[in-house]
Amino acid sequence: MKIGSRQYKAVIFSGGALLLVLLFYPFATESLWWRQALNSGHTFFFFVLSFALYNQVKNIPKFSERRVAICITIFFCLFLGAAIELIQGYFYDVLQREGSIDDFYNDIYGMVSGLALAAVRRQEIVRQKLLFGLIGAFFLMLGSYSLIQISWHGFQRANALPLVTQFHESWMTSFVRLQQVEMTGVITKQGRKWYQMRFDKSKYPGIDIIEPVADWSAYKEIGFEVWSNNENDVSLTLRIHDDKHNQEYSDRFNRRFIIKPGMNSISVNLLDVKHSPKNRELNMNSVSGMKVFMVDVKESTFLDMSNIYFE
Repeated sequence: MKIGSRQYKAVIFSGGALLLVLLFYPFATESLWWRQALNSGHTFFFFVLSFALYNQVKNIPKFSERRVAICITIFFCLFLGAAIELIQGYFYDVLQREGSIDDFYNDIYGMVSGLALAAVRRQEIVRQKLLFGLIGAFFLMLGSYSLIQISWHGFQRANALPLVTQFHESWMTSFVRLQQVEMTGVITKQGRKWYQMRFDKSKYPGIDIIEPVADWSAYKEIGFEVWSNNENDVSLTLRIHDDKHNQEYSDRFNRRFIIKPGMNSISVNLLDVKHSPKNRELNMNSVSGMKVFMVDVKESTFLDMSNIYFE
């Protein structure tokens, strides 16, 4: 297809317009995967844009010199990338999208990969074509890294079932946030791994599990073990909510457990979780988060915890 043809321009314009709309459309970004997909969308948009723009500018006689076309493409892409982030930040209440320096970096990765692809078309030596092709692929992968990573971690999470957590595995970093909690060590006791957790002085120190596997309908119980070396009882709360949670206490599952010195086995019937909201049933096919936490901790408290698991 000829570069300057109407068909080519129509395809490029339509594709670019669609991608640009996706960058501004207020998608719900509570989903980790969708959030990273939108971030990677910046890379693919600027990949297409820089490649198409360079070829169009190159066809204009007064800009036909290669270096001039490259400079114009880079300037336009950087200007547009900065403008997108400023608009998203300024109109956050409308777009529900915030400006991000990471997104701007993704714009640059996409721009470089697009220009590298354009360079491939100019080369006559196979070795040079391969070199520019590898450069383009590298920057395209760099801009897509977060999406590739969260997809791989999600696959590993699904394969770990019926374990909900595997705190020692690196993929858990995508789904677990330790809030005023530090995992100080991993030990083996009673033939299993235990994780030494320090709950620091805070109002609600806890282990926040973001987006566990959503469908819990195939299981009957959820549980874990806690070993306490404290002289006195301490309390630990388990919270579970679905994607319809309205942030009200009565619209989720909450249960407080008294942790006594020594071994404590915690088990929750998932029917109790299902019927926990006051005015509805919790959707067991769309569980979106859970948290294990303490309340109003006055001084650092140490607990050894097992992985959380389904039964």
